Amino acid sequence: MHKNDSPISVKVDEEENEEEITKDDTPSPNSIYGCGDSAVYLYYYETYKKLSLLQNGQTWPCKIGKTDRNPFIRILSQISTALPELRTTEFIIETDKASLLEKTLHSILKLKGKQIEDSPGTEWFDTNPDEIIKLIKYIDENLLKSARSPISITTRGIKINQDFGEEN
Repeated sequence: MHKNDSPISVKVDEEENEEEITKDDTPSPNSIYGCGDSAVYLYYYETYKKLSLLQNGQTWPCKIGKTDRNPFIRILSQISTALPELRTTEFIIETDKASLLEKTLHSILKLKGKQIEDSPGTEWFDTNPDEIIKLIKYIDENLLKSARSPISITTRGIKINQDFGEEN
């Protein structure tokens, strides 16, 4: 993909010599949506996605979880040194109704037969981020407002933006 075709644009701030990622209104990787004290997140491992796509599949194992604390700390706490790759966090949705949203998503996916039975835990589903975004839009499209990027790319590396409560 050419950089001009990407939904991600890069702006360079001449004074601070920093690049910031900005995104359009469509759901995209590493986005944070909504506002609230808790969060629902979706992550997966790139190897499973690549394997599915190579086999002409449209879905792969995705973890859909919730947390009442900082979602990045929660997700990082689930990373094992036994795995050869890091996870890809597709999105985080901040909301005051994370438990209800997570239970609703899990219930719909279970009814569709998408829960992965042999996975560690009960939060792994054979799905993809687009399918989950469509479900969330159906449940409450307002949850996907206020998209912002959790990271900035600087000349010194990647910086995680600490204040997710304010819109960028």
